[in-house]
Amino acid sequence: MSTPNFLQELERNISRLVAQIEAPVEMAMRQMKVLESSVAESLDSLNRTFSSIVSAAIDHVATLPRHVPAAQEYCSANSWFLPHDLVLWESEFIAEHSADGDVDAIENRLVTVTRARLPSVATKVHTYLRDREHLLLQAFASHDQRLFGAAIPLLLAQADGIHYTLFNGSLFKQNAVQKVQQRLKPHFGEGPRAQRLAFDLAYLLFRQLRESNALTATTREPLHAGETPATETLNRHAVLHGHDLDYATEANALRSFMLIELLCDTCQLLAWAEERTPTGS
Repeated sequence: MSTPNFLQELERNISRLVAQIEAPVEMAMRQMKVLESSVAESLDSLNRTFSSIVSAAIDHVATLPRHVPAAQEYCSANSWFLPHDLVLWESEFIAEHSADGDVDAIENRLVTVTRARLPSVATKVHTYLRDREHLLLQAFASHDQRLFGAAIPLLLAQADGIHYTLFNGSLFKQNAVQKVQQRLKPHFGEGPRAQRLAFDLAYLLFRQLRESNALTATTREPLHAGETPATETLNRHAVLHGHDLDYATEANALRSFMLIELLCDTCQLLAWAEERTPTGS
């Protein structure tokens, strides 16, 4: 076969090969365009969904400051001293039902969620309160046996002792925020922003103890003359001085355990703060 004939034959073979694959390639290209369009639509839908989620989250955060003080006000009046994360999670529910006067819904909710936290409280006690663990474990054991009358005084007495060890002062005073702030200040520097951070952390933990509340009142009388609490209230003075004969309930035991958890969180915060190097501003 001459060279020109060979080239002609090669060209015909290539043309036939191209003709054979042209249709599949064209179909594949069409499928890729369809797939590209589908992916673009999916991404657009995902972006719209994500934007909606972010917008909803922003809206929720924007309303959170209004919910939190209202929830803390209810908690203070009803002796629930909740760890800050629980306050944040439950603030909207508490504030809304408090505004509606639905105290039973709030109390049932708080009993349910705090009951579920007891294993976590035991872990925190083991981590941060080793010197008192042998006593606090007796409170857990009494609670498990539904001996609330034995658990509650032990928990309240230990709570006061824990705070005294940390801040050289009684927990059941109205200067708890200042005590925590003073302890935090050296670890955040001297600038105004650092000092504000120390106050904000202290306030987040102990805002509920900053003002008059049912737990720290010196008697079991209502906070305001002529008003009767809408729900049972735990009062440290009335329990430890023997004036309250009706305190031995599960809800009051859970209130007491939450106070212990609040103090465990304070220990955790102080440990974290002490690891910091003052930076000033």
